[in-house]
Amino acid sequence: MKQKREDTLRKRLEKVKERKEKREKQSQSNLSALDESILLVNILPNTLGVIVPFRNRSKHIRPFITHMTKYLSDKGIPHQFWVINQTDAFRFNRGKLFNIGVKYASYAGFLLYKFMVQTLNILFFTLGCDYFALHDIDLLPDNPNLDYGKPVKTGVYHVSRPGLHPLYRHSKFLGGIITITKEAFISVNGFSNDYWGWGREDDDFRERIRSKKIKVDRPPLLSTGTKKTFINLHLKEDIRDKSKTEEQNRYAKQHFPERGFNDTSLSETCFWEKSLAGIVYFVVDAKLSCDAKTTPWCLPLST
Repeated sequence: MKQKREDTLRKRLEKVKERKEKREKQSQSNLSALDESILLVNILPNTLGVIVPFRNRSKHIRPFITHMTKYLSDKGIPHQFWVINQTDAFRFNRGKLFNIGVKYASYAGFLLYKFMVQTLNILFFTLGCDYFALHDIDLLPDNPNLDYGKPVKTGVYHVSRPGLHPLYRHSKFLGGIITITKEAFISVNGFSNDYWGWGREDDDFRERIRSKKIKVDRPPLLSTGTKKTFINLHLKEDIRDKSKTEEQNRYAKQHFPERGFNDTSLSETCFWEKSLAGIVYFVVDAKLSCDAKTTPWCLPLST
Protein backbone atom coordinates (compact mmCIF):
# COMPACT_ATOMS: atom_id res chain seq x y z
CA MET A 1 0.00 0.00 0.00
CA LYS A 2 2.82 2.39 0.87
CA GLN A 3 4.57 1.61 -2.42
CA LYS A 4 1.34 2.27 -4.32
CA ARG A 5 0.95 5.70 -2.69
CA GLU A 6 4.55 6.58 -3.52
CA ASP A 7 4.05 5.51 -7.16
CA THR A 8 0.89 7.64 -7.40
CA LEU A 9 2.66 10.66 -5.90
CA ARG A 10 5.63 10.21 -8.24
CA LYS A 11 3.34 10.09 -11.29
CA ARG A 12 1.57 13.25 -10.16
CA LEU A 13 4.88 15.04 -9.70
CA GLU A 14 5.99 13.89 -13.15
CA LYS A 15 2.80 15.29 -14.69
CA VAL A 16 3.30 18.60 -12.88
CA LYS A 17 6.88 18.72 -14.16
CA GLU A 18 5.73 17.94 -17.72
CA ARG A 19 3.12 20.73 -17.63
CA LYS A 20 5.70 23.18 -16.28
CA GLU A 21 8.22 22.25 -19.00
CA LYS A 22 5.50 22.60 -21.63
CA ARG A 23 4.57 26.10 -20.39
CA GLU A 24 8.23 27.12 -20.32
CA LYS A 25 8.76 25.78 -23.82
CA GLN A 26 5.68 27.65 -25.09
CA SER A 27 6.81 30.82 -23.34
CA GLN A 28 10.27 30.50 -24.89
CA SER A 29 8.69 29.94 -28.29
CA ASN A 30 6.63 33.12 -27.88
CA LEU A 31 9.71 35.02 -26.73
CA SER A 32 11.64 33.87 -29.79
CA ALA A 33 8.81 35.08 -32.01
CA LEU A 34 8.82 38.38 -30.14
CA ASP A 35 12.59 38.76 -30.56
CA GLU A 36 12.11 38.43 -34.31
CA SER A 37 9.34 41.03 -34.11
CA ILE A 38 11.62 43.43 -32.22
CA LEU A 39 14.16 43.08 -35.01
CA LEU A 40 11.40 44.04 -37.45
CA VAL A 41 10.41 46.96 -35.22
CA ASN A 42 13.93 48.31 -35.41
CA ILE A 43 13.84 48.43 -39.19
CA LEU A 44 10.23 49.60 -39.64
CA PRO A 45 10.66 53.36 -40.09
CA ASN A 46 8.64 56.42 -39.20
CA THR A 47 6.53 55.25 -36.26
CA LEU A 48 5.98 58.32 -34.07
CA GLY A 49 5.64 58.05 -30.31
CA VAL A 50 3.88 61.12 -28.91
CA ILE A 51 5.21 61.45 -25.35
CA VAL A 52 3.17 63.67 -23.03
CA PRO A 53 4.28 64.44 -19.44
CA PHE A 54 1.16 64.78 -17.33
CA ARG A 55 -0.17 65.68 -13.91
CA ASN A 56 -3.64 66.91 -12.95
CA ARG A 57 -4.60 68.00 -16.48
CA SER A 58 -7.52 65.63 -17.13
CA LYS A 59 -9.49 68.35 -18.92
CA HIS A 60 -6.79 68.44 -21.63
CA ILE A 61 -6.78 64.71 -22.44
CA ARG A 62 -9.83 64.65 -24.72
CA PRO A 63 -8.98 67.74 -26.81
CA PHE A 64 -5.35 66.63 -27.11
CA ILE A 65 -6.02 63.02 -28.14
CA THR A 66 -8.83 63.84 -30.58
CA HIS A 67 -7.07 66.84 -32.16
CA MET A 68 -3.70 65.13 -32.51
CA THR A 69 -5.26 61.95 -33.93
CA LYS A 70 -6.92 63.89 -36.73
CA TYR A 71 -3.86 66.08 -37.32
CA LEU A 72 -1.41 63.17 -37.59
CA SER A 73 -3.85 60.93 -39.48
CA ASP A 74 -4.40 63.68 -42.06
CA LYS A 75 -0.63 63.65 -42.59
CA GLY A 76 -0.55 59.85 -42.84
CA ILE A 77 1.85 59.49 -39.89
CA PRO A 78 1.67 56.17 -37.95
CA HIS A 79 1.68 57.09 -34.28
CA GLN A 80 1.08 56.06 -30.67
CA PHE A 81 0.14 58.25 -27.70
CA TRP A 82 1.97 57.77 -24.40
CA VAL A 83 0.69 59.90 -21.51
CA ILE A 84 3.16 59.72 -18.61
CA ASN A 85 1.28 60.49 -15.41
CA GLN A 86 3.31 61.48 -12.32
CA THR A 87 1.52 59.98 -9.30
CA ASP A 88 3.86 60.74 -6.37
CA ALA A 89 3.91 63.75 -4.05
CA PHE A 90 7.23 65.18 -5.32
CA ARG A 91 7.41 68.27 -7.50
CA PHE A 92 6.71 67.86 -11.20
CA ASN A 93 9.64 66.41 -13.17
CA ARG A 94 9.01 66.89 -16.89
CA GLY A 95 12.43 65.60 -17.98
CA LYS A 96 12.18 62.34 -16.07
CA LEU A 97 8.69 61.73 -17.43
CA PHE A 98 10.03 62.16 -20.97
CA ASN A 99 12.77 59.61 -20.22
CA ILE A 100 10.21 57.12 -18.93
CA GLY A 101 7.95 57.73 -21.92
CA VAL A 102 10.72 57.13 -24.46
CA LYS A 103 11.64 53.86 -22.75
CA TYR A 104 8.06 52.64 -22.84
CA ALA A 105 7.38 53.77 -26.41
CA SER A 106 10.67 52.27 -27.66
CA TYR A 107 9.96 48.83 -26.25
CA ALA A 108 6.18 48.78 -26.31
CA GLY A 109 6.09 45.37 -27.96
CA PHE A 110 8.17 43.73 -25.24
CA LEU A 111 6.16 45.33 -22.44
CA LEU A 112 2.81 44.36 -23.93
CA TYR A 113 4.16 40.86 -24.47
CA LYS A 114 5.05 40.51 -20.80
CA PHE A 115 1.66 41.83 -19.72
CA MET A 116 -0.33 39.54 -22.02
CA VAL A 117 1.73 36.41 -21.34
CA GLN A 118 1.42 36.88 -17.60
CA THR A 119 -2.35 37.32 -17.77
CA LEU A 120 -3.59 35.38 -20.80
CA ASN A 121 -0.51 33.40 -21.86
CA ILE A 122 -0.78 34.63 -25.46
CA LEU A 123 1.52 36.63 -27.67
CA PHE A 124 0.34 40.15 -28.41
CA PHE A 125 2.52 43.08 -29.29
CA THR A 126 2.47 46.50 -30.85
CA LEU A 127 5.28 48.09 -32.81
CA GLY A 128 7.77 50.20 -30.91
CA CYS A 129 8.49 53.77 -32.02
CA ASP A 130 11.68 54.91 -33.73
CA TYR A 131 11.16 58.64 -33.23
CA PHE A 132 9.27 60.76 -30.74
CA ALA A 133 7.34 63.98 -30.32
CA LEU A 134 8.18 65.39 -26.89
CA HIS A 135 4.92 67.22 -26.50
CA ASP A 136 3.27 69.59 -24.01
CA ILE A 137 -0.35 68.62 -23.50
CA ASP A 138 -1.63 72.18 -23.68
CA LEU A 139 -0.10 73.06 -27.06
CA LEU A 140 -1.78 71.84 -30.26
CA PRO A 141 -0.61 72.37 -33.86
CA ASP A 142 -3.07 74.41 -35.88
CA ASN A 143 -1.16 74.98 -39.10
CA PRO A 144 -1.20 71.98 -41.48
CA ASN A 145 2.26 72.90 -42.76
CA LEU A 146 4.01 72.00 -39.50
CA ASP A 147 6.25 68.96 -39.90
CA TYR A 148 5.77 65.94 -37.60
CA GLY A 149 7.74 63.58 -39.82
CA LYS A 150 10.91 61.80 -38.76
CA PRO A 151 13.71 64.40 -38.45
CA VAL A 152 16.20 62.55 -40.62
CA LYS A 153 18.22 65.68 -41.49
CA THR A 154 19.74 66.35 -38.05
CA GLY A 155 17.84 64.05 -35.68
CA VAL A 156 16.23 66.93 -33.76
CA TYR A 157 13.44 69.24 -34.98
CA HIS A 158 11.93 72.04 -32.89
CA VAL A 159 8.31 72.19 -34.08
CA SER A 160 7.31 75.04 -31.74
CA ARG A 161 10.32 77.22 -32.50
CA PRO A 162 10.68 80.81 -31.28
CA GLY A 163 8.69 82.99 -33.63
CA LEU A 164 5.87 80.42 -33.81
CA HIS A 165 5.29 79.45 -30.17
CA PRO A 166 2.48 81.63 -28.74
CA LEU A 167 4.37 82.55 -25.55
CA TYR A 168 8.12 81.98 -25.68
CA ARG A 169 10.14 84.09 -28.09
CA HIS A 170 13.77 84.06 -26.87
CA SER A 171 16.21 82.59 -29.38
CA LYS A 172 17.50 79.75 -27.18
CA PHE A 173 14.07 78.43 -26.27
CA LEU A 174 13.80 74.65 -26.84
CA GLY A 175 10.48 73.57 -25.37
CA GLY A 176 6.85 72.98 -26.22
CA ILE A 177 7.11 70.39 -29.03
CA ILE A 178 10.27 68.66 -30.26
CA THR A 179 10.54 65.69 -32.62
CA ILE A 180 13.67 63.59 -32.14
CA THR A 181 14.94 60.24 -33.38
CA LYS A 182 15.59 57.40 -30.95
CA GLU A 183 19.27 57.49 -31.89
CA ALA A 184 19.61 61.21 -31.14
CA PHE A 185 17.74 60.89 -27.83
CA ILE A 186 20.00 58.07 -26.67
CA SER A 187 23.09 59.89 -27.96
CA VAL A 188 22.46 62.88 -25.66
CA ASN A 189 21.39 60.56 -22.81
CA GLY A 190 17.89 62.01 -22.79
CA PHE A 191 16.91 64.54 -20.16
CA SER A 192 18.40 65.13 -16.74
CA ASN A 193 16.32 63.55 -13.98
CA ASP A 194 17.30 66.24 -11.50
CA TYR A 195 15.05 69.15 -12.48
CA TRP A 196 12.05 69.25 -10.17
CA GLY A 197 9.48 72.00 -10.52
CA TRP A 198 8.72 73.91 -13.71
CA GLY A 199 11.51 74.88 -16.09
CA ARG A 200 15.26 74.50 -16.66
CA GLU A 201 15.10 70.90 -17.93
CA ASP A 202 14.79 72.11 -21.52
CA ASP A 203 17.83 74.41 -21.07
CA ASP A 204 19.87 71.44 -19.87
CA PHE A 205 18.54 69.36 -22.79
CA ARG A 206 19.65 72.08 -25.23
CA GLU A 207 23.14 71.95 -23.72
CA ARG A 208 23.24 68.16 -24.10
CA ILE A 209 22.36 68.51 -27.77
CA ARG A 210 24.93 71.28 -28.28
CA SER A 211 27.70 69.28 -26.59
CA LYS A 212 27.09 66.43 -29.07
CA LYS A 213 27.32 68.92 -31.95
CA ILE A 214 23.79 68.08 -33.09
CA LYS A 215 22.08 70.86 -34.99
CA VAL A 216 18.47 71.63 -34.07
CA ASP A 217 16.44 71.96 -37.25
CA ARG A 218 13.43 74.30 -37.29
CA PRO A 219 10.42 75.03 -39.48
CA PRO A 220 10.37 78.28 -41.44
CA LEU A 221 8.63 81.30 -39.94
CA LEU A 222 5.13 80.57 -41.19
CA SER A 223 2.66 83.32 -42.07
CA THR A 224 0.42 82.24 -39.17
CA GLY A 225 3.10 83.52 -36.77
CA THR A 226 2.73 83.31 -33.00
CA LYS A 227 -1.05 83.76 -32.90
CA LYS A 228 -2.44 81.15 -35.29
CA THR A 229 0.21 78.43 -35.68
CA PHE A 230 -0.74 76.69 -32.42
CA ILE A 231 -3.74 76.42 -30.12
CA ASN A 232 -2.73 77.23 -26.56
CA LEU A 233 -4.91 75.35 -24.04
CA HIS A 234 -3.08 76.68 -21.00
CA LEU A 235 -5.34 78.58 -18.62
CA LYS A 236 -4.49 80.98 -15.79
CA GLU A 237 -5.79 78.49 -13.23
CA ASP A 238 -3.30 75.90 -14.49
CA ILE A 239 -0.67 76.76 -11.90
CA ARG A 240 2.95 75.94 -12.69
CA ASP A 241 5.42 75.36 -9.88
CA LYS A 242 8.11 77.85 -10.92
CA SER A 243 9.66 78.38 -7.47
CA LYS A 244 13.44 77.89 -7.28
CA THR A 245 15.74 77.56 -4.27
CA GLU A 246 19.23 79.10 -4.27
CA GLU A 247 20.72 75.60 -4.26
CA GLN A 248 18.57 74.68 -7.24
CA ASN A 249 19.70 77.78 -9.14
CA ARG A 250 23.36 76.92 -8.48
CA TYR A 251 22.80 73.35 -9.65
CA ALA A 252 21.22 74.56 -12.89
CA LYS A 253 24.49 76.27 -13.84
CA GLN A 254 26.25 72.89 -13.93
CA HIS A 255 26.00 70.10 -16.47
CA PHE A 256 25.95 66.34 -15.79
CA PRO A 257 25.42 64.59 -19.16
CA GLU A 258 26.42 61.21 -17.72
CA ARG A 259 23.15 61.19 -15.73
CA GLY A 260 19.77 60.93 -17.43
CA PHE A 261 18.08 58.40 -19.69
CA ASN A 262 20.64 55.69 -18.88
CA ASP A 263 19.77 55.64 -15.17
CA THR A 264 16.00 56.12 -15.50
CA SER A 265 14.22 53.29 -13.73
CA LEU A 266 10.81 51.83 -14.62
CA SER A 267 10.52 49.91 -11.35
CA GLU A 268 7.77 52.12 -9.89
CA THR A 269 5.72 52.41 -13.07
CA CYS A 270 2.81 50.57 -14.68
CA PHE A 271 0.95 51.14 -17.91
CA TRP A 272 -2.64 50.94 -19.09
CA GLU A 273 -4.27 50.81 -22.48
CA LYS A 274 -7.20 53.23 -22.68
CA SER A 275 -9.69 54.27 -25.31
CA LEU A 276 -11.27 57.65 -26.02
CA ALA A 277 -13.82 58.10 -28.80
CA GLY A 278 -12.50 54.88 -30.31
CA ILE A 279 -8.87 56.08 -30.14
CA VAL A 280 -6.42 53.84 -28.29
CA TYR A 281 -3.75 55.50 -26.16
CA PHE A 282 -1.47 54.40 -23.34
CA VAL A 283 -1.15 55.85 -19.85
CA VAL A 284 1.93 55.17 -17.73
CA ASP A 285 1.46 55.79 -14.02
CA ALA A 286 4.89 56.79 -12.70
CA LYS A 287 5.68 56.99 -9.00
CA LEU A 288 8.98 58.84 -9.10
CA SER A 289 11.71 58.48 -6.50
CA CYS A 290 14.01 61.19 -5.26
CA ASP A 291 17.21 61.37 -3.22
CA ALA A 292 16.48 64.39 -1.05
CA LYS A 293 20.15 64.63 -0.07
CA THR A 294 21.25 65.11 -3.68
CA THR A 295 18.31 67.14 -4.97
CA PRO A 296 16.40 68.43 -1.91
CA TRP A 297 14.35 70.70 -4.20
CA CYS A 298 12.34 67.65 -5.26
CA LEU A 299 10.30 68.13 -2.08
CA PRO A 300 7.35 70.53 -2.19
CA LEU A 301 8.46 74.03 -1.28
CA SER A 302 6.66 75.86 1.49
CA THR A 303 4.79 78.94 0.33
